[in-house]
Amino acid sequence: MTVRRMVAAVVPAVLVSATAAFAALTGPPSAREVAAKVMFDGGVVSHRECPGADDVGYYEDRVRLHGTVTGDEAISGDLEWSQHVFGDFTGLTVEEGTIRVRDEAGEWKAQGRLFAAGLREVSQGIIVGQTRDPETGDRGRLTANYRVTFHQGPPFAEIGGEVADGRLPAVEFKGQCTGPFERTEFEFPADRQSAAARAAARGRGWHLLAR
Repeated sequence: MTVRRMVAAVVPAVLVSATAAFAALTGPPSAREVAAKVMFDGGVVSHRECPGADDVGYYEDRVRLHGTVTGDEAISGDLEWSQHVFGDFTGLTVEEGTIRVRDEAGEWKAQGRLFAAGLREVSQGIIVGQTRDPETGDRGRLTANYRVTFHQGPPFAEIGGEVADGRLPAVEFKGQCTGPFERTEFEFPADRQSAAARAAARGRGWHLLAR
């Protein structure tokens, strides 16, 4: 097959895929701002560490978290949050994963992919996905900026709204860690001050909160 024919074959497939993803989007267009706060209750983290090309220590985390989202009704409910994190112990990270929000009956209301960069006690990025009304099945496109904050208190995330400062993390990360992962399940106790303080002291990381 020639290059021209290959391109001609690929383009329609991409268009069909994109069209199918938003097949349930009907009716006249509308747009509005949404905002919500995320509280993480616990989860599972698989963690490994490795030396780097410099004198800085590096790590890799595979994280699955649960919690609650409160705020705009379209994105509020029970939270499922998964992330793959590459970071160093100065606090720099690159992260990608998925988010899903469900109603009380277990039906999904919002879901999407998330991508972020981290700088010490904050991780900031974007969610790209959909919203869905479980009763009617109506869907909407969701594009939302978000920030996760680690400080001397419970870690939390803000979707939309305002953030406390003007920092905008951007990180390039090369290479990868090797070796086995150490898996830990955890639930945040009512008082999470000590765990959060450890995370802030050594460069943020979900694995530090699990200790």
